[in-house]
Amino acid sequence: MASESTAARVTKRGTADSLAPEGSYDVASLARSADALTRVAVDGRGAARAHGVSFSFWKKLDSSGRVPRAVRLGRRKVWPVRELEEWLAAGAPARERWEQLKRGAR
Repeated sequence: MASESTAARVTKRGTADSLAPEGSYDVASLARSADALTRVAVDGRGAARAHGVSFSFWKKLDSSGRVPRAVRLGRRKVWPVRELEEWLAAGAPARERWEQLKRGAR
């Protein structure tokens, strides 16, 4: 018979059993929580990853006005995910054209 590891085992109720070391987490419930959370905005690295480009290329696109305008949260720049999705669906126009399209839609 194989020995029990000290890693958390998940019971039918979704909680770790008594063999789990103190401070460990129920991996299954953490995965469900992460899936339930939806990002509202992403930083430059997240935006670049979502669009399949490097972070340095995303910064060049941003500085040249070829992606939607970022929102400032303190010193951090973030892009609303919904706006990035709409921008891409519209054919990824330059920032100036994108802002005209948004104004026309309102």
